[in-house]
Amino acid sequence: MTEYRGALTEDDFVEIVRLRRRVIREAGTFEDATVWFGVGFLVLAGWGYTGGNPESLWWLPFSLLCFAVWWRRRVDPRTLWRREAALRDEFRGLITEQALEARLGGIDTRVPWTFFSSHVASSSALLLFAGSKVHVMLSRSMFGTDDAWQQARATIAQRVPQAREEHGTSPRRLLISLGWVLLLLLVFLAWHFAQIPKK
Repeated sequence: MTEYRGALTEDDFVEIVRLRRRVIREAGTFEDATVWFGVGFLVLAGWGYTGGNPESLWWLPFSLLCFAVWWRRRVDPRTLWRREAALRDEFRGLITEQALEARLGGIDTRVPWTFFSSHVASSSALLLFAGSKVHVMLSRSMFGTDDAWQQARATIAQRVPQAREEHGTSPRRLLISLGWVLLLLLVFLAWHFAQIPKK
């Protein structure tokens, strides 16, 4: 039985997000689209300008707009941690051989290990998954000593499977990326043929 108590620090949450991204990658997001279009418009501007067509620089504002939208909508864990007060709430409870016991917001819960589908951990943080949407976040700072932290990690590792990390590019992500490339190619071809003088 190991007791934990404390709140996630900003650095803890950054590490938690990094761990989550090792396991779950959101493919085909709006951010991906804006990056692809930003690069595409930049290529169009550069291609036309080097080919002696200064009017192609009109593509640059579209490129900058795409990158600005991506920058505005990107997920920044530090900003999210500062904005969401719930992420700074105190976590407290026990890690036992049978379950995770937690008290959050004045409510006591006891969650058997079988409820969790997988976990992923680093030297300073641990993330428990129940499907792809529900996460329980733990960090080294919540435990009094290194021994308590290592014992908690060992207990969880024995009872909850290790999450399978994503490596490379998934087929779905590859198809979505290919779709954006084809769309950009169509835009480029339409622009290219529009530059050909009509006889």
